[in-house]
Amino acid sequence: MNMNVVLPVCIIAVTIGVLVLIAYLIMLLAKVRSMMKPVDKMLNELSNEFQPLLNDMSGITGSVNSFLGRFDRITGLVFGKVDMVAQGMDRVNSYVQRFIKDPRVEIESVGAGIKKAVQIIFGKKGE
Repeated sequence: MNMNVVLPVCIIAVTIGVLVLIAYLIMLLAKVRSMMKPVDKMLNELSNEFQPLLNDMSGITGSVNSFLGRFDRITGLVFGKVDMVAQGMDRVNSYVQRFIKDPRVEIESVGAGIKKAVQIIFGKKGE
């Protein structure tokens, strides 16, 4: 065979093969596209359903945030009262320790306070 004939025949065969391959690829992509239409339709329907769901979740999140804010305020008040009671207990504990250590001084102090209170309440205004 002559090289002048073989070379154009090979080029034509390769070109036909490439064209067949391109045509097959186009048919395959068209089939994939037609298969994707129901999936696309399903995704559109789901996106229409997700928007109300997201709105509901936003409302629920707002409610939970509000609840947690109230809970935080309540716990702040409760722990504030507990702290106040603890401080009062510390004062009572300090007083009891001082009373046990030296009861005479504490009794004299309380007596002097009561005496002063009675003088203020029942005393004359001009004195």
